[in-house]
Amino acid sequence: MRVWLVALTMALVSSCASAAEIRVMAAGSLRDVFAAVFADYAKLYGGSFAPVWGPSGVLRERLQKAGRDPKSVDHLFVLIRRSRRPLDFLINNAGIGHPNRSVSELPYPMWAEVIDTNLTGMFLVTQAALAVMKRPSTIVNNLSIAAERVFPGSAAYNASKHGALGFTDTLREELRPKGIRVIALMPGATDTAIWNSLWPKAPRRKMMSTDTVAGVVLNALLVPENSTVEKIVIMPAGGAL
Repeated sequence: MRVWLVALTMALVSSCASAAEIRVMAAGSLRDVFAAVFADYAKLYGGSFAPVWGPSGVLRERLQKAGRDPKSVDHLFVLIRRSRRPLDFLINNAGIGHPNRSVSELPYPMWAEVIDTNLTGMFLVTQAALAVMKRPSTIVNNLSIAAERVFPGSAAYNASKHGALGFTDTLREELRPKGIRVIALMPGATDTAIWNSLWPKAPRRKMMSTDTVAGVVLNALLVPENSTVEKIVIMPAGGAL
């Protein structure tokens, strides 16, 4: 039986128990996207996908903080190593936003929390994951279109995503000789819970659905092993909000 082991940073644990099995260790703001991606991936190879539990916002917050704490990350990968299987997919999906604030009004604790979660957390999880990954594993870093564009009032978020893109591009070149693929996912406005903090009154009807983004990611994962999709930029047809 083909078994895929998936580490998805943040708040959802899922599994499937037929010809294909996916174990998702945790999930984040776009967790619905990646649940859909791996459900479809499993079906293509004769399996199925069934969520086991989706934790409350309180537990999600604790996992978010754990994702940027080295000891907690080490504990997560102790559990993964116990499976005695290589890690096939790492999805760095942990991310938070912040209320609209100009640089002159942005509190340092808010800045630090966003940078620590969106950038330092990605570094810590990736560094730990590399010890259990080999050819032809794939890393998907969920970055946002804010990795290439700037949005006034979102200095910490913009900075974290620009930094994460630099990290992702560097990682790709380092892992290319090892046959580990690295994808930078940069979606525009997608209808997820992160807008509750970024822009509570955002026009959700103009946003992409999580299924739309999921389909694009799935296609990127299905390219032959001698090929790679390096960057995915997907936007609402109407452009940025």
